[in-house]
Amino acid sequence: MLVSRLDKLEEEVFNQVFKLSPRQAVMLGLHDYDGLLPDISPGGLKAWTDKAVGLLDRVRSESHGLDKDRRLDALCMETMLERMLFDVQDLRGYATRPNIYSLQLSVTPYISREYAPVDARIGAVNKHLARVPGFLDQASRNLDETLAQSIVDVATKQVQGVLRDLDGNATQEAGKASAAVRKEFESSKREAVLAMGSFTEDLSEEHSLSTDFALGRERFQKLLWVNDRINKPVEEVLAMGLQDLESNLKALRELAEKIGPGQTVASVIDGIQENHPLAHRLIDETAEGLRDLELWLREHDLISIPAGTRVRVVPTPQHMRATTTAAMSSPGPFEKEGLEGLYYVTPPEDSWDAKTREEWLRHLNYVTLKDISIHEVFPGHYTHRMFQR
Repeated sequence: MLVSRLDKLEEEVFNQVFKLSPRQAVMLGLHDYDGLLPDISPGGLKAWTDKAVGLLDRVRSESHGLDKDRRLDALCMETMLERMLFDVQDLRGYATRPNIYSLQLSVTPYISREYAPVDARIGAVNKHLARVPGFLDQASRNLDETLAQSIVDVATKQVQGVLRDLDGNATQEAGKASAAVRKEFESSKREAVLAMGSFTEDLSEEHSLSTDFALGRERFQKLLWVNDRINKPVEEVLAMGLQDLESNLKALRELAEKIGPGQTVASVIDGIQENHPLAHRLIDETAEGLRDLELWLREHDLISIPAGTRVRVVPTPQHMRATTTAAMSSPGPFEKEGLEGLYYVTPPEDSWDAKTREEWLRHLNYVTLKDISIHEVFPGHYTHRMFQR
């Protein structure tokens, strides 16, 4: 009986999570949520919070008497709800962080994979874009008068990236749709673009900007708990971190000396960074390195990579470039079609000067690219999500 009650509760919890984050459901491959944006009105957020608090109480009460695996399921639900409630209630994210809104504007999930016929996917884009003006109007009314400068900068760059993606990949994909769907795309895109422009204009003109936005000790302490279940005092966690940092720095200095007498960590890193791809070869050489990595893992039988596994290296979508050097976009566990993995790597921008472009490419040197590929693809995130499927 306890198991069946928990099963029902799981469904309620995930429905509640996806109500505030329909984009998360779409990324998991649950396309009943395509085109949706959350109700972020004060009444909508209060209703969501009240129900989430009730669900959290029920999860805690139902976790007694379960076996180990089901207790873990209950703990996962508990921490998921706690994190979201912390964001809404303690951090007041919908009043303080404009990037909560900018992160939900991109149509990339609908155009990056062929999970459905093009008319269905662009139809989802149209549904999404039609909701953007009302969504951003409410977002502007939600935000505090004073906002963090750095978060406003990131949100603005994200919106600008969404606009470039709409004019680029989204318009290109929409060109494959039927005439009626294309016409609707152009109309809904036009209104959404105007709304996004107004939103970024309001961020810079209607708000005062501040660099004083620290969480403070109490909220940071709670952040450690809801994110990582760490209940040690902040001061103790800081001391542990500093001790670990010094241990790693000592190991780095010793390694630099082994590489060459008199070498410093900085000089070794400088030498590594000199060897990097040219800008026009960055994507192709990352793909070549990924193929070599996959072959090496297969030859050494370290992990099982199913035949037919497909990962394509592509430039990072524009809306992600404000915060992303590289990232893995894996098909969700519920996807049936369009199962190709997309490994995003951010190239230098054409608008950058030569010095900035070189600095970026030095960061994406061959050694670092291999490390990133291990982390993001094989045997990292993509491999983990492949086995989730």
